[in-house]
Amino acid sequence: MAYTNAPWSNIIPAGSASANTIDDAIRQLRLDTQERMDDLVDDWITGDPVIVNANVIKKIHWSDGSPAQSSVLWAFSAGLTGSLNPSATTATLLWAMPLNLPVGAVLNAVTARCALTVAADPPAFQLFVYHVDDTPTRTLLGNTDIDGTGSTGWQDCAVTALAHTVLVTSAYFCVCEMKSDGANGNSVKFSHLDIDITRDFALQGI
Repeated sequence: MAYTNAPWSNIIPAGSASANTIDDAIRQLRLDTQERMDDLVDDWITGDPVIVNANVIKKIHWSDGSPAQSSVLWAFSAGLTGSLNPSATTATLLWAMPLNLPVGAVLNAVTARCALTVAADPPAFQLFVYHVDDTPTRTLLGNTDIDGTGSTGWQDCAVTALAHTVLVTSAYFCVCEMKSDGANGNSVKFSHLDIDITRDFALQGI
């Protein structure tokens, strides 16, 4: 946000300022402090204790995952640092990705970095976000998809606005579904996931 009084100043009010303006100076100091703390903490006004908001983006490479089915072969280019793709034409590859999330954190969004090389459908990429409880019951938190008719090249396939608090009783994972076109298997590629979470830390004694 744009601060009301910027930049911050350590030389106001001036020593020559009228004494009857001290109330204005105090109010400005409190406002300046609040606006800047609002970028760092949640509920600065009424929170007790004050809670620090720490947004974190975790990156998970495709090599941390595994195939969710065994009937489709897969390949990668440029070594383990490269991208993953189906190895056959008109193939559908399901790749499961574990999400190691801290209990109590808020899962905001999951984004897959993928590439579509042909302006058609397929190639297509779908992203599913799940959690599984102790029973085990699978719950879909969100899903989305893109295909080559929208745009080609490297792009993001994102499940946003999840606002899900991570449960101690659940395990979390994603499934990436890659559909290749009829010409080559690498018409759809997958690189990594970006996991957007918010962790809250209570600051005692403030």
